[in-house]
Amino acid sequence: MGFLRYAYQYLHSSEVKRLLFILSLVFILLFAACRKEVLDLNSSAAVCSQAEIYYQNLLAGQYEKFLEGISGACAMLPEQRAQTLQALKAFCQSQQAQHGGMFSVRGAEALLQDKRAEVYLDIIYADSVSERIVVPMVLEDCVWRME
Repeated sequence: MGFLRYAYQYLHSSEVKRLLFILSLVFILLFAACRKEVLDLNSSAAVCSQAEIYYQNLLAGQYEKFLEGISGACAMLPEQRAQTLQALKAFCQSQQAQHGGMFSVRGAEALLQDKRAEVYLDIIYADSVSERIVVPMVLEDCVWRME
């Protein structure tokens, strides 16, 4: 019985209350930090980064991965998918012939409006020519995809 009385007094002491308050504050801050990462999905940096990744896949010749970044690509018929992949390869070959191929891709800026965005990418070619393109994006199932 003495142990229970001592435990009760200890749990209601100011030191324990202060410790519980500090731990609660730490958990709240950790939760807020995690929540911020979820909200960053709607930042222009996140959209730029996603478009940059898709075009880096194209640059590396990973046409399937580039195609996965296009809105509605999963609903394509097999023939349509094959034709699109062929068109992507032909596009890269024409860029190779014109400029020596794409050298790098950088996200410049993004303009967001609701679940849509316009991403401006700077493409630098092997012959030092640079070009800024606009990539329309849409937010689908928490993932930015190209339109």
